[in-house]
Amino acid sequence: VELETEPQDEGYEDIEMVKEVKNYVSGWGYLKHDGSLGEGGFELVTHPMTLENHIEKFTPELFRTIRNSNYVSHTNGNCGLHIHISRTAFKSDLAIVKLLEFIYGNYDSVVSKLGRRSNITNYCRENVISSCPLSIYKVFKINDTDRYHAVNTRNRETIELRFFRGTLIRDTFVSSLQFAGVLVNLANNIEDMDKKIEWSDVFLEVYRLGYEELSKEIEKRLDVVSLVEEEYEGYKLEEAKEEEEEEEREDEIASHLSLEPVE
Repeated sequence: VELETEPQDEGYEDIEMVKEVKNYVSGWGYLKHDGSLGEGGFELVTHPMTLENHIEKFTPELFRTIRNSNYVSHTNGNCGLHIHISRTAFKSDLAIVKLLEFIYGNYDSVVSKLGRRSNITNYCRENVISSCPLSIYKVFKINDTDRYHAVNTRNRETIELRFFRGTLIRDTFVSSLQFAGVLVNLANNIEDMDKKIEWSDVFLEVYRLGYEELSKEIEKRLDVVSLVEEEYEGYKLEEAKEEEEEEEREDEIASHLSLEPVE
């Protein structure tokens, strides 16, 4: 995880707080400067850990310590929360495709809202194509030019989710990690190239895992009723299309056979 924060007042720096945070995360994380942040800003970077370990390490006290020094992460619109997922967490390349397919296919309706980014910034552009392609080769060429996309696939060891806005609220931070974990779980359960992760799959997985923080974030930021209705309408349209195609096939077969009714 990479969590960015900077002083609310330009030119201000709380050296004692930075030292305290540095000592607190020693052994499982470190602080670094990022050129995108203002003077006094820093990026808290963790070593590879499980989702559960991250939640345990990022205590309410840690976030409170940073906030009490008049540092911000969400309100200035300049800080991000980047979540790296080990490539070994995915069962196959197809699972990565399905993750990308959901993120880019549902960016406006779900992903941008849970990521708390209302607009695409220079540090996280939505995509370089209109929709995520099914070709595995093309998927891994999406971000071939740079890493500044909703999902950065350029890293050798990780898939980086860059669409989360920074936060110093622990529940929001936890819900972001949980959302990433849910998407990985669902992506790993798909073996059919034609199947997609649906919004309803996400909702059911959150309920199954008992993720209270993410559940509250969904309730707060998403119009669940509209999403369910939209998905239902999509199913009905798909069914109607399949029925129409089936009728066309039957008519075509009948015309070719030119069958006479049997008396």
